[in-house]
Amino acid sequence: MSNEMGIRGYDYVEFYVGSAKYVAYWFARALGLDLVGYLGPETGVRDRVSYLLTQHKLKFLITSAVQPECYDIYGFLQQHGDGVKRWAVEVDDVERAFRHATSHGAVMVKRPERLEDDNGYVEEAAIRLYDDTELVYVNRDNYRGLFKPRLCQPRFHWEIARAETGL
Repeated sequence: MSNEMGIRGYDYVEFYVGSAKYVAYWFARALGLDLVGYLGPETGVRDRVSYLLTQHKLKFLITSAVQPECYDIYGFLQQHGDGVKRWAVEVDDVERAFRHATSHGAVMVKRPERLEDDNGYVEEAAIRLYDDTELVYVNRDNYRGLFKPRLCQPRFHWEIARAETGL
């Protein structure tokens, strides 16, 4: 079977939740994940906060709104409660994967775009997976930063007693 879309593998899962800090702390403690990144008002993103948790190749992005104008998050939470908003896969070429998917009937959510900062750029595009959940195509070949622009190392450290969970 050929890999026409150039999918390299899983990249991350993003959860929309009511309290990102609480859920991130719980995931870190219960699942043995490490807090490695933060995005929010302090990093120039005024309407939301996100915490990046990792262990080995597993990456979870936990996101919640901090401004009432952030309807995409509040609308999702009102309809579904806490849950998965995005599944992301790493691809060789975001434009090609997106074009292939939409030419075969996929519903477009976000056209291919570049997210840039001093560390380079990340390319992303998204299609509808099911209901309000999205499948994101991502390529970080030209990015030297932590995860994506505006997400940086947290300015705080959690002392969490946890055991290796094998995830």
